[in-house]
Amino acid sequence: MAMEYIEGEDLGKLITEKGSLPEAEALLYIRQIGDALTVVHDRGLLHRDLKPSNIMMRAGKQEAVLIDFGIARQFIPGAVHEDFDLLFMFYFVIHNHLALSVIALLLSLIYVKEALINYHQMLLRHKYYSVP
Repeated sequence: MAMEYIEGEDLGKLITEKGSLPEAEALLYIRQIGDALTVVHDRGLLHRDLKPSNIMMRAGKQEAVLIDFGIARQFIPGAVHEDFDLLFMFYFVIHNHLALSVIALLLSLIYVKEALINYHQMLLRHKYYSVP
């Protein structure tokens, strides 16, 4: 699947920087993404990763564009796709576990850094105030 380059910024970044959208503007974008999902489903696909960062806001226009079909899968009404669902679940369990592990590692490193600074400061104080 080929996608065009969309000049602009993603909705997640826009909301983070500027806050919530006015109701009329939000409803316009919701309708546009709903229409995009209808087209995607009519072509037999499920997007499976709909989130603000996967919606591009076209520069200079009030137009929302659905992007990132990296984990999209074929959709057959009434069919059960257990193999894809299990793989998808496994991917996100591992992904979330790794993300939490990285956060825990970073917090540990910050703690160790602070502990070393405090220890160093204690040694400096001890050096100047100790009696030989």
